[in-house]
Amino acid sequence: MYMDVDKLLEHWAFVHTTVKPIETDEEHTDALARYEQLFAKHMNDPENAVIRSLLENVGVQIHAFESERYIIPEAAPGDVLAFLMDSNGLSQSELAREVSIDQGTISKLLKGVRAFSKAQAKNLGTFFSVPVEVFI
Repeated sequence: MYMDVDKLLEHWAFVHTTVKPIETDEEHTDALARYEQLFAKHMNDPENAVIRSLLENVGVQIHAFESERYIIPEAAPGDVLAFLMDSNGLSQSELAREVSIDQGTISKLLKGVRAFSKAQAKNLGTFFSVPVEVFI
């Protein structure tokens, strides 16, 4: 396949900022904004392979930067739930209504008396926009 090198060079400065590893907090902030824009486009056109590929690339770059820069200590699933509830100003009763999980069950999950089911983890992960794995 013939490639027009001049055309490639013309666009490289812009493309390079999107595909290169993230090195600074400013680049991280820019990458997060870019990811949100790409995600919105992906939601409107989920079959578009170019959008999906670029979204994945930016996501990998963000993950690599965050994994290196922000080390998050291991936490018990109940502690994660308590943190998320506190951060969002939610009581057990309010969360129970929002996610259709019995308040008594939420209390047991918070205390570690009961393990999170896959369905509960998925429901809570979706509600709080966090990976399901934090609850399992």
